[in-house]
Amino acid sequence: NATLYMRNNRDIVLNAVLMDDRTPPRRFDNFTSLALTWTVSNVSMANFVDLPGAHHAVGRRTLRVGNHEGSLTIVTSIVGYNTALLNRLGIDDDTTLCPFDK
Repeated sequence: NATLYMRNNRDIVLNAVLMDDRTPPRRFDNFTSLALTWTVSNVSMANFVDLPGAHHAVGRRTLRVGNHEGSLTIVTSIVGYNTALLNRLGIDDDTTLCPFDK
């Protein structure tokens, strides 16, 4: 969790960082096989946009901040595996994948 202060009327690129639960935590460098959801607490203040020509990495989204002042909570969650990608790679046996606690 972090508190960030930013100007309004801007596009801000957010990058998810995935860490394991060890002590000390280790960072995952490649999590392209995961499916993530991104939510923002107040869509009248900011929302996620897909910019034309932008690189669509799994852990990267663009947040468009409007003209209102206030606080937002942004949540990124792992919801499972990116099954379309895994199928393209020939990985379709669910028994080979670790389950997620939801």
